[in-house]
Amino acid sequence: MSEIEKQRLTKATMLAAFVIILLCKIRSRTEIRNKTMLLLEYLSYLQSGNHNLFDVAAKVCSYSMRNPGFTLSHLEIPNNIDIIAYNLSGHSCFDMEDKLPQFVYDQAGSVTIKDGLVSLSSAPSWESRIKSFSGCDGHLEVCTRNARDEKIKASEIDEVEPLGNFARVFLLSQEKSARTRQSGKADELEQGKKYTVKLVSTRDENDNPVLECTPLGVECQEQCLIKSEELVKGLRTEDLTDYIFDEDYVEDADLVDAAAPPLFSIKESYVKYAKARANRDCADRRVYQAKVIRFFKGRTEDKDRVILLSDKGYGGLMVDDHTLQKGQVVTVYTQNVIRTTGTPFINMARPAFDYSEIPGKFEAEGVLFDFVMNRQTALLRLDKKKEEGRETGSYKEILRQLAVILAHTKEKRSVVKYRNMLCSAFIFNIIGNENRRDQSFCRAEYLNRCLRAAEGIKVPPIPDNPALTGREKRIAGILASLGETKDICKAASLIQGMDSGADQEIARLFMAHTLSGINRDDLNASQESLRRKICEQLGVGDHFKGDIRKGGGKYGKGELESVEFKSSYVFYNKDGKPDLFKQGRGQVLEAVCGFMNKDGGTVYVGVNDSGDPLVSESYGLNADLAWFRSNFSTVNNQRSRLLGHNVPMPENLDSYCRFLNSELELYFKPTVRGCVSISPTEDMDAIRITVKPSEYEIAKLYTDNTWQEGCVYVREGEETRPMTRHDQEQRLMKLRSVGKVEQFILILTEAIDRKRKVTLKNYASSNSNIVQDRFVVPINLVYNNENLWAYDIGKKECREFRLSRIEDIVVEDSTYSHAYVKGEADVFRWVNPDVNYHIRLKMSISALNNLREEYSNAKNLPESELYQISKERWILDTYLHGLGAVRRFYLGLADQIEILDTEDSDELKKSINEFIGKNLLSLRTGSKS
Repeated sequence: MSEIEKQRLTKATMLAAFVIILLCKIRSRTEIRNKTMLLLEYLSYLQSGNHNLFDVAAKVCSYSMRNPGFTLSHLEIPNNIDIIAYNLSGHSCFDMEDKLPQFVYDQAGSVTIKDGLVSLSSAPSWESRIKSFSGCDGHLEVCTRNARDEKIKASEIDEVEPLGNFARVFLLSQEKSARTRQSGKADELEQGKKYTVKLVSTRDENDNPVLECTPLGVECQEQCLIKSEELVKGLRTEDLTDYIFDEDYVEDADLVDAAAPPLFSIKESYVKYAKARANRDCADRRVYQAKVIRFFKGRTEDKDRVILLSDKGYGGLMVDDHTLQKGQVVTVYTQNVIRTTGTPFINMARPAFDYSEIPGKFEAEGVLFDFVMNRQTALLRLDKKKEEGRETGSYKEILRQLAVILAHTKEKRSVVKYRNMLCSAFIFNIIGNENRRDQSFCRAEYLNRCLRAAEGIKVPPIPDNPALTGREKRIAGILASLGETKDICKAASLIQGMDSGADQEIARLFMAHTLSGINRDDLNASQESLRRKICEQLGVGDHFKGDIRKGGGKYGKGELESVEFKSSYVFYNKDGKPDLFKQGRGQVLEAVCGFMNKDGGTVYVGVNDSGDPLVSESYGLNADLAWFRSNFSTVNNQRSRLLGHNVPMPENLDSYCRFLNSELELYFKPTVRGCVSISPTEDMDAIRITVKPSEYEIAKLYTDNTWQEGCVYVREGEETRPMTRHDQEQRLMKLRSVGKVEQFILILTEAIDRKRKVTLKNYASSNSNIVQDRFVVPINLVYNNENLWAYDIGKKECREFRLSRIEDIVVEDSTYSHAYVKGEADVFRWVNPDVNYHIRLKMSISALNNLREEYSNAKNLPESELYQISKERWILDTYLHGLGAVRRFYLGLADQIEILDTEDSDELKKSINEFIGKNLLSLRTGSKS
């Protein structure tokens, strides 16, 4: 760009910025979008900083802009381009509630822009698709048809050769999409589009309820059907038939099958309404009447659910107390809405008896009143949509600008820049701009050659293209000859015309590289170091990989007998779909189990098959963390029901490791969990799971923490496989003998699994000062397996027993069927589920040391229960199942501990005073009272 052209473009940029400020005052959404896209295009050419303009472009096409982030005072400074770019990218304000119509453009593939996400696809917008990769901080995704040859592997997302192959297949698929694209008339049904339909309730030949429909504003001679499907959890389409009346219309029904009879789906429209209405009712704690639709029978009685339909037409689930009948109306409220990516769960419950409001009445005529509309309203909304649909011409211009912004986006990583260039070419191809597509793809091919040189793989010659400068053609020729030619004269001819400072350095390094290949003994510099310097000159030094293909990646030379690489804990390797059980338990923890039953090893999570970290936003740990941000409430609900406590939310690698520790708690017994340690790698780019061999027992991987169904695995070479009986016999011969307490842990764990009663021989009780046998039902081990929580059959109550005070354990043949409540020890080892005292102690470092040394579970307390408030003071804020132990702890260090106020602090002080008074009296009288 010449200096004169740059000055003209700068003036146009300042004028566009001025217009946007005025438009924001009059709230013209469409004009603001169009002018902002123009401004972003200008800034992409001019800015010298690294401002995220694509982020703004995705948002301005999705939401109404309220404030551009800059003011008239910013425009008074001449040539203030970078300041405008900085404020626009970092301080612009959007109204997320005021959404623009969904942006959909179909031609050679499709582009969809919704909620700040630009989605490129090689398929039409109405076809199913799968995500291949994402970029631009999650504001861009590239999708393909569900075909194996189009899906790029997670391990290859940062490798240039697979990316280049993917791009060529994607462009071919776009051309196929353009040839087969439906070219129906404007008044014909077109699959994948949304329509406003009139609903009609009827019954089929088997007298089953069905919904028929008629699309509004379209000539359709056939009677259409509404797809039978689950709308929200438990509620199906046909459950709404009794509440549909004449002239009821629904908008945004998807045409999912255009074949006769045409089939529409109202799920997306219904779910959007149901979630919004249920969330509002949940926030308002509104009480209303709901009708019992049917019952769901769970695997156990506590999993039974009642499926209800609210007075506002959304379905929900409620715990079945087995007192209700189908068709009965019951008063409830909305407890919560679980936002899953598929079918949402809406949970309902009976309200407290003291609610004051009059419950919303369940009346059939009004159930769907807020979801449906009459004909007049439907026609008005349809006219408005048609008006908005006339913007297709401007859509093409917006996509052209989007492609330009993407091509000029500055990235720190050269391979990301390469992906952006490819995506820019994809967009130009979608809008049919073949000239700009070829230019973008040619520029990407040049960068492809540079990246191939950085990876140390063969660089093919680049086709002649006018989009390339003479310098770029010469450099492409040099890279194609790098390490391939031993002809000095040919090498010298390739560097003709390399006159500038940077080009002369590249020419010098190339000649040195060529000579080092001919006369290795005469030159000290290695070819690899010279190649690295060439890549640094070309701006792709960050992608340099040395001799990785000869020996492995950052975390090892491929998978070995003691090393396993996993790309994710969430996304299943075989289909790329999120599945914690199949991938997390079935892949990662199977490998962990295999190492425990062999000689130990290391599992790296978040790396590819070569051992390099996956840094893309679409794969590896980044993708895991993004998935948890959207789905953690569901995961936490599932885990907390099984574990009895909440699990940490994976927000970064540290918290992800804590989450994985809770996964160990779910799938492995306590006796083997000490063999596993989980931590981030030193560079915080992967998670390292270090596994020691299990020394005392064969490790089993269970389906959950009921320890009912377990499998055993062993590492054999580079594979993890189930252990045979012979394998287990061989392993048992290698296990170490264990001490008395360790033996008791194994015996009791087995007895709990088999639901057997046991006799604790010669148990020495500190409470009664009596040594005698105790016949008990073992419930669970607590406090780092130091204590047993059991039902004492003789005393007919649950009690706690220290394993160190038992002489021997005899497992009886008698079993039990009653379900006992598991015990959970507090920090002072006390277990009593019926008692909870809230205490807060301010402690000195001396008291803290005593706590950690005397009570081993103190190290497992979360930060919310044990935390530092100054250099010399700590706070213990927790719940206890008894006051005896904390009383002894306080009396031993009374000058180092301060009791802080809680709802139970008076009880603790009273217990301490009574103990002191009683024992001081005995000291004065010389006898025990």
